[in-house]
Amino acid sequence: MNPDLVDRNNKSEVESVRYDMVNAMLLNEFLKEHRKVEEQQATIGRLETTAAKQVATITELKSTVAQQQKDYRLLRRVSTNRQPKSKGERPARRSESLRWRT
Repeated sequence: MNPDLVDRNNKSEVESVRYDMVNAMLLNEFLKEHRKVEEQQATIGRLETTAAKQVATITELKSTVAQQQKDYRLLRRVSTNRQPKSKGERPARRSESLRWRT
């Protein structure tokens, strides 16, 4: 029992209950909880917006990486199929190009 809801006599004994205050206290508690729910809904909305932006960024980054991989493969293919500079020169084998030349 909330001490604010009771009237006490001189001996501090409960004399009566202030039922008229019960409704006001319940309304205050309800309003506090309602504000919390509204704040939580606003937070959820912000988090959903942030998540959607992150998904869009991730999608964009995946596309960029895929394009870079495609460009790299094309560049690699072009560089390995390069023609010799002179008639007598042959393209270096991959293993030869990786060795130190002395």
